[in-house]
Amino acid sequence: MIVLAGPPGVIAVVLLGALAMADRRAREEFFRSLARSLGYRYATATQMLPLTPLLGAGDRRRWERAISGPLDREDPALGECTLCHYTYEVRSERRGDDRNTTWEPHHFTICAIDLESSLTRFKGVFLRPRRGLFDRLERDRLSHLRLRRVHLESLAFNDAYDLEVANEQDDRALRELFAPSLVSWLGAHPLSPNFELRAGMLVVFLAGHVEEAGKLIWLLDATRHLARRVVDEVDEEQRRPAAHLLRGLPLERSSSAPSSALP
Repeated sequence: MIVLAGPPGVIAVVLLGALAMADRRAREEFFRSLARSLGYRYATATQMLPLTPLLGAGDRRRWERAISGPLDREDPALGECTLCHYTYEVRSERRGDDRNTTWEPHHFTICAIDLESSLTRFKGVFLRPRRGLFDRLERDRLSHLRLRRVHLESLAFNDAYDLEVANEQDDRALRELFAPSLVSWLGAHPLSPNFELRAGMLVVFLAGHVEEAGKLIWLLDATRHLARRVVDEVDEEQRRPAAHLLRGLPLERSSSAPSSALP
């Protein structure tokens, strides 16, 4: 019976291996085609610095099927983004025995862009879906940060999202970033995108490995919209009249300044 059962078992293993290989090749070809259509570069794997909690989560991480290119061809100054499948894995050991080690994977599709100019204005902004009472993993991922929860005036937004910011985040800058137009845009977007903005890095992400061209294009569009919003706020701050730097100085020192420029 072992001899008779052997060949079917071998055939099954070979077929499963062939199917897995074909599936992997199909995914890679899909992303290669998407990259070509966008004028982007394709790489089977890449790596990112753990500048945000998501990019540094878990005990080991991998970035696969990465496409990279200019986020906005009409504005090259915005820089390049990278869209890829991202997985972090949490290690679990039983009784300290390496042989009993298991790895729990958590899959995301991310689009990341370096926005160094935002470094000083946005210290840490984290927007995610509203967490359930027992969503321990999400709490653990941000537990090492000193964050505070922020509620906006939109009840619909507060019901759909959790918005947390670093304790040192300036409230005025946050209010200007989350203007009613952005809150409305987030509420109407078909993907309900999540993002992290920290250390000059913007990461827009969705749960799971997305393999639909339409959703990936939407993710790129969402990243473009959010990146442009952040950059516009930074530029607006830099264009503000220099008179706001005179806060705290005696009145006579700034008496020659136009009244409209005074804080």
